[in-house]
Amino acid sequence: GKLAIYTAQKRLLNLTTRVGAAAGDDRREHERVADFAEHSKSGSRGLLLLFDKAKAGDLAVSDVLLRDLAEFLDRHLPGTGPAAFSLACPEEKFQIRDLEVSDDLAELKAGQKAVTVGRVTFQISFIEPKAKEEKPKPLKTHEFVLCNAGIYDNERIKAMPWAEYKPFVMKLFGVRDAPHPVHGFTADGYIGADSAYVWNYPDQKNLRLDEEYVQSLHEMLGGRAGERFYVIAPVVAMGFMTDEIRLGETRYTFLKVPVSVLQRLLESGEPGALKQPASENDVNAVIDAVGFDFVSQPLVTVEARAERPKEEGLFNRDQRDLVLRLKEFRARTLATDPEDFPNFATLSMVLVDLDFQGGDFFSLGKVFWAEDLVAEELKRRKKDVPGEFEKRAEACERLELRIPQAECGKRIMAIFVDRYGNEKKLEFRREEFRCR
Repeated sequence: GKLAIYTAQKRLLNLTTRVGAAAGDDRREHERVADFAEHSKSGSRGLLLLFDKAKAGDLAVSDVLLRDLAEFLDRHLPGTGPAAFSLACPEEKFQIRDLEVSDDLAELKAGQKAVTVGRVTFQISFIEPKAKEEKPKPLKTHEFVLCNAGIYDNERIKAMPWAEYKPFVMKLFGVRDAPHPVHGFTADGYIGADSAYVWNYPDQKNLRLDEEYVQSLHEMLGGRAGERFYVIAPVVAMGFMTDEIRLGETRYTFLKVPVSVLQRLLESGEPGALKQPASENDVNAVIDAVGFDFVSQPLVTVEARAERPKEEGLFNRDQRDLVLRLKEFRARTLATDPEDFPNFATLSMVLVDLDFQGGDFFSLGKVFWAEDLVAEELKRRKKDVPGEFEKRAEACERLELRIPQAECGKRIMAIFVDRYGNEKKLEFRREEFRCR
């Protein structure tokens, strides 16, 4: 499962000198008195116990306190003979200045100190402070890699002829073959109404498609690429983790070709080898052909906002929630179209890195389950929709992911996962969350 994978990755990235959860000292005061049981056997008539909450200035075992207590006990204890009374307190609260203090353990039946006032001998034991929790220290993570299984002939893949590669990936991602100019740059076709460009991987096999490349592409297009511009390239050529980068008014969306797909193309020996089913029995042939690691990005429409959180019906003026308002989520796989299911019905979960540091790793910080998001939205709208998840999801106009601003760094990354395991990775910078 994706949650298990990202949880294991988070643990590897956040190793410390402590194994397991911190074991806090939850002993009560009487449990931190070494001879507590002995006081009941020492002939003591009772016990006065000062709690840790008695801070400096609140209460202290002083000369005045013991004299007042001895006078009180003298009036209420029968007879006139000597009597013992127990007392337990933190050692710093023991502040006797004038009275005589004995610490002759041979004479004491219980307690670490003894103070006699009149006929009352106070047997005093100290409460040990709670054991201080040792703060864990971070460990440097050894190098590791998160990978999909497969044995691939990388040299053959890099030497793949462009004439075979280009038509294959265009068919794989449903690109309509219609070359057209965009400010002097030639796009290879359209996905829907948006331009798409197939990165010439065989001729640029030693280059990586990084953020600098995308910036150069944006400048070459003169900012006229429209609302969305698709770039198709092998996953091994990508130099960043996110699936989209926004520059100006254009959102550059990256469609990643797994190595297993290219390997399958080489093994088939057929140009553009992505045969469509000829009968109902062959409907899964495309999926079987390209392997399990093909990621078909779901359709995601999301808006970043900053809002005041509501607490008991009142706005907290000093705090902000970073809100990802999900307006549309639909799985888009090789076997299904987005319109095959109601909106949100194919959402599984959203994984969030609360302090994304860039690069090519993701540290899981928070999980939003689709069931919980739908339940929260129906509660907000005061709607009771019985039945299966798909029906309840269809009744939602939007879903909201709320994160207290104080928990977030300058950037966060959200991975939207559909119920087939496909992902859409989106990065959000703090300045994108405009106040509402």
